[in-house]
Amino acid sequence: MRDAIPFSESLGAPPDPVDSATAVVDDRGVVTGWSPGAERLLGYSCQEVVGSPVSRLIVSEAGSEDGPPALGTHVAEALLRHRDGRAVEAQVRVYPSVNHRGHAQRVLIVTPPERSRPDLVTAYEAFAQCHLPVMVYDSELRAVRASAGAARELGLSEEWMHGRRVTEILPPHLCSRVEDGMGRVLVSGEAERFHVRGRARPDASEKVWSVTVSPLVTPAGQVRHVEVSALDVSEQYLARERLALLNDVSAQVGSTLDVMRTAQEMADFAVGRFADFVTIDLLDSLFRGVEPKPSTTGAVPLRRAAQQSVLPGMPEALIEPGDVDDYPASAPPVRCLATGRSSLHSTEDEATRGWVQADPGRAAVVRRFGIHSLMVIPLRARGITLGVAVLVRHRREDPFTRDDLLLAEEIASRAAVAVDNARRYTLERGTALALQRSLLPR
Repeated sequence: MRDAIPFSESLGAPPDPVDSATAVVDDRGVVTGWSPGAERLLGYSCQEVVGSPVSRLIVSEAGSEDGPPALGTHVAEALLRHRDGRAVEAQVRVYPSVNHRGHAQRVLIVTPPERSRPDLVTAYEAFAQCHLPVMVYDSELRAVRASAGAARELGLSEEWMHGRRVTEILPPHLCSRVEDGMGRVLVSGEAERFHVRGRARPDASEKVWSVTVSPLVTPAGQVRHVEVSALDVSEQYLARERLALLNDVSAQVGSTLDVMRTAQEMADFAVGRFADFVTIDLLDSLFRGVEPKPSTTGAVPLRRAAQQSVLPGMPEALIEPGDVDDYPASAPPVRCLATGRSSLHSTEDEATRGWVQADPGRAAVVRRFGIHSLMVIPLRARGITLGVAVLVRHRREDPFTRDDLLLAEEIASRAAVAVDNARRYTLERGTALALQRSLLPR
């Protein structure tokens, strides 16, 4: 039979922290925490106690004949020393714990002896009803407990998970890192924290989890179980990731005053980070030295300035950089040019379906690679629309979101400024060279 959890119903009903005295003792027996309740019970202030041995506060323990005990048992009747010298009868409950650095410590909760609290839940019940995803695994890395939050996130019952390894519970992209961390904590006795990204179950959305693996230490100092808790930090993590992306695009896009190179830098930057295939098309008039003005009617000729893919050779591409393609008036890129507004599409919506079906080659690419989601982003600078970027997903299962659209708009805005600077430089340089040539003697 597997080891039982070292703390459960054997602790009985936990005392009310409002009424009780609480102290924290490190693995050397030194007091590191002292509550107001403890000050009221024994008369010592926090400054007088913290940093001193806990043994100076203990007169004797029930069953002990050799002086002050170490309070190693879970529940003990004890005589404690009041600041005025008198002995105070108390019941001491000891809970193994770890501090913020992962070092072992004990939490002591002191109450008058034999107090009855029939209205309070046990530690076992409190764990079972916890809304945070928390699980306990034994030394064989098999589940022995799961909170209500864990069962909800994983879509599995605690009874089904009991006795199973993490590789049988978590999806493959999550389980290996979590199980490796559990193995290290069992050996080192030091808590670990790391991030994992993915779906907790196949039908759930992708999230970022801050996972903490903590050792559960017995009174004898042995690590027989580990606790795994997970906190959803998707919003904070993705916000930091987006900020880092924007910092990177400022540093990496616009390194030269060449229009085609600048467009390619944007495509290279976006692919792999949040898109699987990217095309950047600029108005053909831009390359002829004419101030770009998108047509509001009919087909629009766009010249391919750059493209990039997560697949070698860019097999999704229908044309090569430098080629011109005529986009029909109903196509999302033309609508984007006309309105100056971004749009988010699936390949099943009406606008995209009509555009794809009108071109057999495009329809074949969509089917072959399983393209399911795309964003159309205008490239605008100084109030002028220069072209359009189309970002596609087919390898990633998740469709683009509104947050992805906002991020792509910010990236496109910064890239468009760099493209416009390159365009204006090229135009002004060509004008200057033409003027120089006109002044030369014939």
